[in-house]
Amino acid sequence: QIKPPTALEWFPGRLAWTTTVPRQALRRNKELKRFHQFLMENTSNGVITRQEAVSMLPPLFLDVRCGMRVVDLCAAPGSKTSQLIDALQTARAENKSSVAGTSGLVVANDSDLKRCFMLVHQMKRLGSVELVVTHHDAQRFPAPRESFDRVLADVPCSGDGTARKAPDIWLKWSPTQGVGLHRLQVEIASHGFVLLKPGGLMVYSTCSLNPLENEAVVAELLRKYGSKIELVDCSHQLPALKRRAGLQTWFVPDASANSRKDSFFSSFNEVPDKRRTRVAKSLFPPDATQEELSNSLQRCVRVLPHDNDTGGFFVAVVRKRAPLDEVGASSEAAATEGSKETELVVSEERKKEGEKGIVGASDDVKMDQEKDRVASPPRKRNRAQPGSRLLTEDPLIGLNAFDESAASWISEQYGLPRSFVDSSLMVRASESTAKDSMHRKVYFLSEPVRELAKYAIGSREVEDGSSEGKENQARLRVVHAGVRVFERSTRDGKKDAFRVCYDGIHVVLPHMTKRVYKTCRENFELLLRQPRKHAGSGIVESVRFEELHEGDTLREELPVLENGSVMLVLGNECLVAWKGTAAISTLMGEDDLN
Repeated sequence: QIKPPTALEWFPGRLAWTTTVPRQALRRNKELKRFHQFLMENTSNGVITRQEAVSMLPPLFLDVRCGMRVVDLCAAPGSKTSQLIDALQTARAENKSSVAGTSGLVVANDSDLKRCFMLVHQMKRLGSVELVVTHHDAQRFPAPRESFDRVLADVPCSGDGTARKAPDIWLKWSPTQGVGLHRLQVEIASHGFVLLKPGGLMVYSTCSLNPLENEAVVAELLRKYGSKIELVDCSHQLPALKRRAGLQTWFVPDASANSRKDSFFSSFNEVPDKRRTRVAKSLFPPDATQEELSNSLQRCVRVLPHDNDTGGFFVAVVRKRAPLDEVGASSEAAATEGSKETELVVSEERKKEGEKGIVGASDDVKMDQEKDRVASPPRKRNRAQPGSRLLTEDPLIGLNAFDESAASWISEQYGLPRSFVDSSLMVRASESTAKDSMHRKVYFLSEPVRELAKYAIGSREVEDGSSEGKENQARLRVVHAGVRVFERSTRDGKKDAFRVCYDGIHVVLPHMTKRVYKTCRENFELLLRQPRKHAGSGIVESVRFEELHEGDTLREELPVLENGSVMLVLGNECLVAWKGTAAISTLMGEDDLN
């Protein structure tokens, strides 16, 4: 007997549901075909996101609000990023702001370029104007210090908390794994704290239960930043979640190659001098002189698998109480490369970074596809390949600065305020320097994203003291920013016309005063249900004007309208269509129509 899905008691608003149906049964059981199809379609169009239940905890504890700037330092595959975006958009709706792009900024960063592009692909279904994807090592993320309201450091870990879901972890598991990852985790957490604004919150999380990767890292942060940092008590949040207090004592394994497997240290004083390069002092719990620090570690959140029938997880929330001093708190100090020995220790464990301890790696993508657990190192990009350039290598420039006639045409055709067009619509620089200068795509960038893009492309002082004084040099490697809103159309022989892209209709529709028509349900469904001209084709059959519902004024309005894009509105829904000489057809992808 198959049990129906149930709501997670601890997740606010009954917005998270869980099912006990095995993945194989979901794909093969004929009785579950409709349920499987429902999951696939709604995942594809961004209505739902599938992931491990406890992986949803960090964004909930982060308490993201409208207008905030948030950075997810280890974002791929993107399930937590989608939650952060949803939190911003929900906050915008609660503030009764209908204009997209006014809700803030989410920077999703990852150290692997391949995973960055995968993240972009996953996030496109959300159509978020708040999103920027960057490619940097988390511990060296080169943003200005104290520039983010919220920081999420869901760091690479051993993933031993996922053993119920991935029992093969036990074949490779060793208590020394935490020793190898600890320094990298401290570097990421420290740098994240440097990026945090005073009064802001940072969530440090892992899908591991090893205290060397959890409480030891938090204790080091508390020692390092003293009165500037506070470990927040989260016991009042998510009251239905069963949790355990953070640990105050633990042992540290001897990570030496020739040591016995059951060799552990209880204090740093027991570590021989020759082994202290591998066994750092920060691995050990607070001593008797640090009683207040030790007691505060109980504020950490430990989720054990059998308490909530989930994976194991660790969360700690810290608040920056005051600005950091210039001395000893620079991002450069927090982002040091570390010793060669540390790099060697971490190199084997970096494989885990792509999977985040395997949690969410295969859950965040389609259940029918198995994602590789071991992430590949970044490949060299083929610059000749379309779409392979980073945004900082091929930046976006203002549409009005490049093509005034196109900016005027779009503003006049769709009744868009000229101020909106001039401030927010942009094209790729490579298209502005092409021989035919025929840019195809026009993007919308919100104000926070434009500010970050300007900083990313910015300039730095040239060290050789040349006469120019400065040179353009990307500060941030931006993989993705903005939403496509218009695309050049050559239909009806017009070369200067631009059609509306469904990807960005939620951005431009609130500003449009022309070519937007309310229609009846009969016409809306008629256009939705038109078949494809050919199997697999992106072109649908057109509906002739005389086939439209007689009681709708659209039937009389369309014949006298100039050919081009039109927006058909029914309640809160909108179809993007193309009005031809005698017929109308949708200009949307099959997933969007479904």
